[in-house]
Amino acid sequence: MIFKKKKQENIQDISLSIYKKRWLKFKMMKRGYYSFCIITILYLLSWFLPLLVNSKALIVKHEGEYYFPAIMDFLDFIPGV
Repeated sequence: MIFKKKKQENIQDISLSIYKKRWLKFKMMKRGYYSFCIITILYLLSWFLPLLVNSKALIVKHEGEYYFPAIMDFLDFIPGV
């Protein structure tokens, strides 16, 4: 058995919530935990992909001034900006 039960439980084990116990058990499974971290990072990265995959330039230097047309286009999707 992967998880052995101790005969005497500590006071700390009893006071943990069920969600905390589940999270600690999940973190012990290294492959699952690292997969979860990688999927979360890729999901967060996917929010910024419209900046990279479009037909507008990211940075333009014109007459000594820098312009960011892709970022301005991306900000148009956000209401209130």
